[in-house]
Amino acid sequence: MGRFDASRYMPVNPDKDDLNFYDAKFANMRFSVAAGREIIVDASNEANLPGIAETYFGDQSLWWLILDYNGLIDPIQDIKVGTRLLLPERRSIIAFLEARESNNQQVEFEEL
Repeated sequence: MGRFDASRYMPVNPDKDDLNFYDAKFANMRFSVAAGREIIVDASNEANLPGIAETYFGDQSLWWLILDYNGLIDPIQDIKVGTRLLLPERRSIIAFLEARESNNQQVEFEEL
């Protein structure tokens, strides 16, 4: 499991076997971290959040942050040609997650 694997930042619903996005440590990130740029999804990156994350953040595992930051739910259906995505700076995302983590003290970070 990588440093930015979504399951490290979200509890699992006890009655189901899925992640609870509503209690995630990155909840409300889009209200706390300023957007650094805006992109419009084209045919080369339609339904490809890992590719977008790799291109703009240098890390495919940050794909779920793009989804959450933009208030989207489905990584396939919501990432269509013409979709406008706001992307914060990678260092701002890392700072936000590390600040949340230091407040919660629940997850040990691995070195990059």
